[in-house]
Amino acid sequence: MRRITGFGFAIVAMLGMGLAVLAGGSARPVAAQSAPTLQISGPSEGATVSNPVQMHVTSSGATIKAATDADASAAHYHYFIDRDPATVVQQGQPIPAGQPDIIHTNDANLPLPSLAPGQHTIWVVLAHTDHTPYNPSVQARVAFTVGAAAAAPAGGQAPAAGAAGTLPGTGSAGALNARRSQPTPATLVVLAALLLTLGGTGLYRAWRGTGLER
Repeated sequence: MRRITGFGFAIVAMLGMGLAVLAGGSARPVAAQSAPTLQISGPSEGATVSNPVQMHVTSSGATIKAATDADASAAHYHYFIDRDPATVVQQGQPIPAGQPDIIHTNDANLPLPSLAPGQHTIWVVLAHTDHTPYNPSVQARVAFTVGAAAAAPAGGQAPAAGAAGTLPGTGSAGALNARRSQPTPATLVVLAALLLTLGGTGLYRAWRGTGLER
């Protein structure tokens, strides 16, 4: 009887250990990593915008850091300005640097200050710290129009009140005209001398007419 009990206990213990192992294996969390995603939230597709064009990018499934941080587990953005990445990006090869139409940055809100008026297409490609793209490629695209800048007046400033043709008489021309309409001191002296001379002559003639002279 004791042998059967001991044997049965051993069987029960073995079964319990097996169930525990199975339960532990099934309860172990599965480390499933979601694939990175990338979206351009601004400007919207087909929009008409003005400079500077403000880009807005959202991403998930990747830690965004500058490449200079040298974090091998991180990623950053590559903005392609009117240049299709399909003509440049190759799997396993770094995205070229030092080209003005490919911007390497960790900035998800990048301003593009000097796009010419007209239609433009911007691609954003996610890549690793070593600038190699994800496989499969993670990218987004948007097309929009940059409107023509408002025409500025000559000199880059708005015309002042009283422009040519309606200038007020407070400028140098008005002061010059005012000076011309006023007699100079020399003129006043000459006029005074003339008046004195004429007055003196008249008084003398009047005095002779009285017969008082000797």
